[in-house]
Amino acid sequence: MQRQLSAAGFEPVVATADPLIASASDRTFDPPARRWTAETLLSSSELWGPERTIVLLGDVVYSAPCMAKILHCESPIAFFMKRKGRFTEIVALTFSDDSASLVMDAAISAVKAATDGRKCEARLAHVLESFSPADVSRVWITDWTQDFDRPEDYDGFDQTLVDDRPVTP
Repeated sequence: MQRQLSAAGFEPVVATADPLIASASDRTFDPPARRWTAETLLSSSELWGPERTIVLLGDVVYSAPCMAKILHCESPIAFFMKRKGRFTEIVALTFSDDSASLVMDAAISAVKAATDGRKCEARLAHVLESFSPADVSRVWITDWTQDFDRPEDYDGFDQTLVDDRPVTP
């Protein structure tokens, strides 16, 4: 992911509390609150903008076309989604500076629902639920871009697909 972003002229900030992951990046941020994805999003608000914020999930391998679609999105708020079996995974979120307060309010609402016990956690899907369909773009990713929740999710994933070309050791 970092190679894809650097090649496109972006300097990513990696939000992580894991020292091993942090050691692989030049720019890191240790979010003070990180129980849930929405809480991590809120904790990183000082890094948002100034024109556009792009949130990429660290447990996703992105195809080059998917990454380009995310990086060049101009919708005020866009959630990038992928079907995974009978579930939908959100693999990225982008928003303009003008929409940042709406995203913040939605994330606060998701965290509050989890804290109050109305939700078991505060995921990006819960942030999305705060918006009416007309307020956000839902961009469906249909290529091999893949979310990995568990090590066994890697089983059967063809690593030669990364960046649409074979990976050489």
